[in-house]
Amino acid sequence: MIFSFLVGIGLGSAHLGPLLALPVLVAAVLMKGLSEVLIPRNWFTGGPSQYSIYLGELAKRGTVPDHPWLIYLVQVLAFGSLLGGAGFALVRFLF
Repeated sequence: MIFSFLVGIGLGSAHLGPLLALPVLVAAVLMKGLSEVLIPRNWFTGGPSQYSIYLGELAKRGTVPDHPWLIYLVQVLAFGSLLGGAGFALVRFLF
């Protein structure tokens, strides 16, 4: 989610209009989510990806849905877009 906020801040500081920034933000968040689903290791820290942690927590509860990757991507897209939009609005409001 920090990634989404930073992308929003970057788009806001680039003085892009909201109609151009929103699709770019959604695409960046979706690509980040897909990379977490497809690559089980985090390239930066070497630890497990957020999706792997999500699957582990679901397995602990015993409630693994049929398509956990789809639910994960929807959650990442929803919350990432909100945080990225907040970062975009914050920078546009301040500067």
